[in-house]
Amino acid sequence: PSSSIESNSSSTTILVTNLQASVTEDDVFDLFSQVGRIDEIKTLSRGCVQIVYLKPEQ
Repeated sequence: PSSSIESNSSSTTILVTNLQASVTEDDVFDLFSQVGRIDEIKTLSRGCVQIVYLKPEQ
């Protein structure tokens, strides 16, 4: 997968692309929650999710 990062003063958003079609939001949460507290995960399209962390430093 590839990703890009956008942040502001209250949160950080990561866009993750090129995920296999079989990857679920639970799979994404399990992996990316190891980095920090997740506020939201949005599936944008097949193989593409947006992850919003609660704090920008995470």
